[in-house]
Amino acid sequence: MSNMPPPYPGQEPYQGQGQQYPPVNPTPYGQPAGSQSPYGGAKPQHPQATTTLVLGIVSIVLVFMCCLPLGIAPWIMGSKAIKQVDANPGMYEGRGQLVAGKVMGIVSTVLFVVGIIVFVALFAWIIASPEFQEELDAALAPTYNAVTTVSS
Repeated sequence: MSNMPPPYPGQEPYQGQGQQYPPVNPTPYGQPAGSQSPYGGAKPQHPQATTTLVLGIVSIVLVFMCCLPLGIAPWIMGSKAIKQVDANPGMYEGRGQLVAGKVMGIVSTVLFVVGIIVFVALFAWIIASPEFQEELDAALAPTYNAVTTVSS
């Protein structure tokens, strides 16, 4: 206490003035550095969190290259892993990555299905057009003439 100057006259000493604090131990209870704290330190990430997120991103990028299974995989994997994280909330982290991967899987699957519907509708519209029918008849005319000549 002798190393602290006295307060000025009329000034109240601030709280804690003159108290000695024990040295701060960066590793409590003699634990080696880098070990987990017994008071709820960082939880491990779910093993499928990164895989689900990467598959979700890849499925979005490759959605129109006939990669439907890539959209379904993160959707299913994410759903199962989210249920595991929700069942044991103190066991794993990474729920955000799982949800993001699952949502990207759903979006890519929906985009793929919409793309297939648009493709089929466009194909049907082209086949039903009168111009296509005229060109088809013109292209197949020699075949029709050959068949009718042989039959007669």
